[in-house]
Amino acid sequence: MIKLNFYLKSDKLKANLGYPIFLKITCTRKSTTLSTGKWITKERWNSTNKLKNPLKIDKERNYKIALDRISEGIEKIYYKLLKTNENINVVDIKNKFTGKLKKFTELDVIELFEIHNKHFKKMVEQGERTKASFQKYERAKDLVSNFIKYKYRNKSFPHNCINNDFIYSLESYLKYESVYKEKKGIANNSVVKYFKSFITVFNYAIKMEIISKNPFNNYDGKLVIEDAVFLTQEELSRIENKKISNERLNRARDIFLFYHQCYES
Repeated sequence: MIKLNFYLKSDKLKANLGYPIFLKITCTRKSTTLSTGKWITKERWNSTNKLKNPLKIDKERNYKIALDRISEGIEKIYYKLLKTNENINVVDIKNKFTGKLKKFTELDVIELFEIHNKHFKKMVEQGERTKASFQKYERAKDLVSNFIKYKYRNKSFPHNCINNDFIYSLESYLKYESVYKEKKGIANNSVVKYFKSFITVFNYAIKMEIISKNPFNNYDGKLVIEDAVFLTQEELSRIENKKISNERLNRARDIFLFYHQCYES
């Protein structure tokens, strides 16, 4: 929770102005201060109960409006950051308000992956997702990072600059240039699955109101369905009778058995 407290900075008295009004921002037991740019005498500050009482002087009413807007702005930023980052740094809130923190629209592709993967890791820790799925998204992030270094000779790429050239150059890089454990190139079906991961990451960013559209939706790569190899009845029975305590895996097993029987018939 965030706490805001306006106060007078008593060590900066100026003749005819009084003391500067500062804001103390406290969040997760840490705090920082911010100058409001407003000055007032200690007498008026105290007699108006920190400008909270009904005000008769126009200047003080304007100050009150300014302080309210600062409070509203800080709180809006706090709740915005709360959606994408559980470990909010109070200095980030201040810097975002003063314009020193990078805007969401300026986030690069890799930062969006990191936001998604950080959230996904928490679901893994709670048993809602598997470690293997998390590793898949980490691998997807690394592949995009390597591509950006390969094509653009850079470590970052603005997410709002992704176009079809980026998308299909990435596809080509994954299929023919990417190297992993001395193996060059990734099979088509694996590339298509990685692109599904890219789409999921960007859909999460849309859900968190970081971006407004998903450029990876333009990708039209398809899985290549080869001749299916069906399991024997004995193998199916072993899967069907296997005791699984995880409800999500149980559902996955039921779906697998259903589709296997459909395609086999």
